[in-house]
Parts: sequence; C-alpha cells; structure tokens
Amino acid sequence: NITAKISGNIKLIPVKEILFFQAELKYVTVKYLSGETIIEDTLKDLQNEFSESFIRIHRNAMVAKKFITGIHRDNEGHSFVMVGDDEIKLEISRRHLTEVKKLVSRL
Repeated sequence: NITAKISGNIKLIPVKEILFFQAELKYVTVKYLSGETIIEDTLKDLQNEFSESFIRIHRNAMVAKKFITGIHRDNEGHSFVMVGDDEIKLEISRRHLTEVKKLVSRL
C-alpha cells in the first residue's frame, strides 16, 4: 500500500490499483483506479521500492506495467505510453523509450 495524507487523514492506496505516479515541482500525484491524490514520497524512493511493478518513462513519471495498453507516436515524433482503460497518454522521454518499447513488446 501507498500511504497518502488527505486533510489530516491517512488513506492507504493498494499498489495494485495504481496506474501511475507523476511528479510536479515537489509533489507526486498518484493516479489510481478510483481517483488521484498527492503523496510526499519522491519518484526515486517509489522507483526503488516498486521497480518490479512500475517502469520509469520520464524523469517526472512512472507507470504501472500492467496498465500499459500501448505506445502512441505523434506527428512530431514524440512517444507516449497509453495507460488504463481511458488510455491516458503520458510522454516517454527519449532516454527511457528503448526500455519502454522492450517492455511493451513483452506484454
């Protein structure tokens, strides 16, 4: 479980329900099946703890391997990973693209 503090309360989010983590400034947003919230962990800490289940796709994002539905490339040559039933698009940095492509080809 991931622990999130929401309005002074603590909420436990099952890791198996998390679609992705996305960092912005000094916060990390957790997008999960029934919503999203902000947590205090760093992406680096999350990556160290959950590297089995998640893949880093960008310096600011980590995606649950099991929720990846494909890779999309736009007309400008940018690559995006498609996540979940809603097919949310998250940009893949060039640095991580090869590793993400390898993973997707194995899924």
